Formats: sequence, structure tokens, C-alpha cells
Amino acid sequence: MRVAEYYIEKLLSHYNVYTISELSDLISIGQPSISKWKTNNSINLIKKKCRELDIYDIIFKDESSDSKTTIDMIETKSTTSIPTDINSDLETLFKLATSKDSLELLINNIDDFIYQQKKILREK
Repeated sequence: MRVAEYYIEKLLSHYNVYTISELSDLISIGQPSISKWKTNNSINLIKKKCRELDIYDIIFKDESSDSKTTIDMIETKSTTSIPTDINSDLETLFKLATSKDSLELLINNIDDFIYQQKKILREK
């Protein structure tokens, strides 16, 4: 299962619906857009929509440890202590991206990492 499919399934489950059509009506987005999310593995677009719907934390933070992404691990670290050097966290991300899959995951999540860091700095 691709990462986007996983999160679309979480959205379906969250809204207690079974079809993309029902989901598209509930979240006010066209069915073709959701299909493109799936086809293009568009994690950042799913995250953007979840933020708009104010369900980001529900969909992306409530994961079991074996399905956590690298970015989720960094978010957990960031909530316990504000990093003194964002560059070192980015460097850690790149070091962890040793396989093609890890690198793809990093690319899909870099925008979210930046968003989380900005959020932490605003709260400071």
C-alpha cells in the first residue's frame, strides 16, 4: 500500500464512510482530486487538506509505532524539547534516508517538517 492510500483510508475511517464519493462530499473536494492524491502519492496535499479541516493531529499523529514515519519521530522529539539547531535535525533526516523508499518519504515530508518547526518557533 502506498503512503497516500494509507492516509486516505484513515480519512475514510475517521469520517466513517466507505467510498471516495462520500468522503469528497464531506471534505468539500472533488472525487478526481482524491483520486489524484492516491495516484500521485500526494502526501503534502493530504496534509494540507487535513490542516484546513483541523484534523491533522488526528490523522497524522495517532499512529502505531511500527507505522511511524521519520518525520513523526522528529515531531515527537520536537514537542519534548525545542531543537537548538534545526539544521542538525535536517541532517539527521538526510542520514536516515539511505534507501530509495526512505528518500521518497523524506521528500514527501520535508514541507511538514518545516511547518512543525515554524509552529514550534511561533509558540516559543
